[in-house]
Amino acid sequence: MNNRRNNSTNINRAAPLAEIESHRVQGSGAYWQQCVYGYLMDYRSLSVQSISSFINTRWRKRGHIEVFKMNDLYVFKCSDDEDKREMLAMTKACFDGALMVFSPWWPNQVPQTVRFRRAKFWIRICGLPCEYLNSHMAKTTGEMLGMPYEIDWEPNFVPRNDYLRICVMINLGEPLIPGFFLKLDDDAIIWIQLRYEHLFKYCTRCGRIGHKYTRCTRHEDLINLDVDHKMMEYLSRGIPTMEA
Repeated sequence: MNNRRNNSTNINRAAPLAEIESHRVQGSGAYWQQCVYGYLMDYRSLSVQSISSFINTRWRKRGHIEVFKMNDLYVFKCSDDEDKREMLAMTKACFDGALMVFSPWWPNQVPQTVRFRRAKFWIRICGLPCEYLNSHMAKTTGEMLGMPYEIDWEPNFVPRNDYLRICVMINLGEPLIPGFFLKLDDDAIIWIQLRYEHLFKYCTRCGRIGHKYTRCTRHEDLINLDVDHKMMEYLSRGIPTMEA
């Protein structure tokens, strides 16, 4: 996330220059190559023991996953490469109602500079008339929200639910969109509600992940700036907006 800060400052420095042969770091580099970074988007801090217990009892894994903490980062060391690839493909996980987002380890990367920008979410599109429960509506919504990854739809499928499901890559640095207006073919305009699956802490006031309305401390001016910025983004993409 962008709220993680690098404590270095831009000042002029005069100091010795250290250098180490590359083969001196290859051994520890092999260790870190097995690791995945995690960042908890929650006002709480979960213990390493509780996360390890959850992984060992709930996850289907091929090898051993060791968990430890490095300042505000959680580190997951995977003995099996397939476990590591699966964690990065998931982009996130939920531990005790708290959202954990993942990022890969890269050589020569300072931990303070790790960023957690995006994650995949399954989203339910609720409140649609029956004839709008189709793949075209799902694709249109996905493209509006972000980068669509998957649509829960099959050809010649008769919907059994009163909602559509799409998987979208969401920008974590922006407030989530609670819903959108839909203009029907008779020119009526209705509100369509979005429900983000397995997201238990989401503020309906500021749209941010990690807390609920009662714990929101974001200033009203910043919330309005967020909304204005998002509406300008839609307009720049040729998507009309409206207020009610």
